Amino acid sequence: MAEITFNDFKKLEIRTGTIIDANLNHKAIKPSYKLIID
Repeated sequence: MAEITFNDFKKLEIRTGTIIDANLNHKAIKPSYKLIID
């Protein structure tokens, strides 16, 4: 796996949250979930 520089790492936008609800998305071709995140 290739490493990145610290300057490249600083460009990332990392967010966290709490999953409030997760529902199966029946319209999706591949199995997926619709998430509600706070």
